[in-house]
Amino acid sequence: MNARLRAAVETAKRASMPRDTLERAIKKGAGLLDETVTYETVTYEGFAPHRVPVIVECLTDNKNRTATTVRVLFRKGQLGNTGSVSWTSRTSGWSTRRRPRARMPRRPRSRPAPRTASPTARMVSGSTRSRPTSTP
Repeated sequence: MNARLRAAVETAKRASMPRDTLERAIKKGAGLLDETVTYETVTYEGFAPHRVPVIVECLTDNKNRTATTVRVLFRKGQLGNTGSVSWTSRTSGWSTRRRPRARMPRRPRSRPAPRTASPTARMVSGSTRSRPTSTP
């Protein structure tokens, strides 16, 4: 069992998840169940901030969850109807987005030592009189 799976199992146990549900979820994730998963392609169109047209094509097994995620992405823009953007464009590239992982708390950074002024900086910021040089 890898570290991420072990942490997920421990979290599920702390949340009092039934053992059979936990085992079924692990088997589903490993692809050991006989259930067939059907993937569908879903297209969303809309406008990002500043009226930038965006077409989002998703391959998903759950349309409802995908719709919620896409609405969150379009929160600052506007989600449009089918055909509101596609009539003016053609496919020119692909961009992918991964689901963000749970963020771990960061360790506080140690503060760097304060910088001392370099001799050049002192000469520029200090007085402009020339220093006497010693002659042998």
